Amino acid sequence: MICGVDIGGTYTRIGRVDAAFNVHDFKRVKTASIVDDFSAFLQAYIQTHAHVSRIVMGFPGVVNPHTKTVLKIANQPHLESLDIQALETFLNLPIDINKDTYHLFMVDQKAGHLKTQPNILGFYLGTGLGHVIYLNHQIHYGDTYAAAELGHQAFRHSQAQCPCGLKGCFETKVSGHYLTHVHATYFNNIPFAELFKATEHPHYEMLTDMLDAFAFIIASQMHILNVSHIIIGGGVPHMTDFPTSYLTQKIHSYIRHEALKPISIYWADARPEKGVIGAAMAGYQKELP
Repeated sequence: MICGVDIGGTYTRIGRVDAAFNVHDFKRVKTASIVDDFSAFLQAYIQTHAHVSRIVMGFPGVVNPHTKTVLKIANQPHLESLDIQALETFLNLPIDINKDTYHLFMVDQKAGHLKTQPNILGFYLGTGLGHVIYLNHQIHYGDTYAAAELGHQAFRHSQAQCPCGLKGCFETKVSGHYLTHVHATYFNNIPFAELFKATEHPHYEMLTDMLDAFAFIIASQMHILNVSHIIIGGGVPHMTDFPTSYLTQKIHSYIRHEALKPISIYWADARPEKGVIGAAMAGYQKELP
């Protein structure tokens, strides 16, 4: 079986996946609790759960899947020191790595019946702002595997500090990080998961402003790449009463090229094991049945 590991900015999910894509021994832990000794975390899981022939990991940042090098993990910089080749030797197992959103995208593309579409954009609003650029039937990695780092493009004139170390990144306005700040500052008497239910709150406009910015970013990418099929996923769109209709309306309002209409939006499901399954898809190099 393949051990799929989906490393998120907030949670890491792990499980063994058989060739029929059934997930066994699924586990979710807070990423911050394991980054200081990620090798020990993996070793403990592998020793406890037998019959693993390969590990496939998705990282929330920039990695080179060919050299197996972790380049930049903005929301969990401790992971940048992880030596994948040394980890392979330590665990005596082959390890493959990629960007976490690419594994999510593989599952969503299949679930959304989008395999025949040559061009698709994925937008994953979670702890950060994940992105996938799929052009001419293949993921676009870029010259240095840093393509689709949309969350770390900058708003003009913004000086807001981003966890990546830069200032003004999109994630300072459009991300779970930003929502956490807004919640602690203005909505601390409301459960975080119910933020979008508070439509009568005097600061609710801060949430719609974030969605407005998200819609503008989405529409801009659609224009630049001339793509009308998109996937929207991540933890934030699955919060209680998330206003999907409002976000959809705002995206349409920013689309200036009529040829891109009607926009085709696939709203990804919230299965917690999806990234683990996507990692296994990559490892088995085949699609879901």
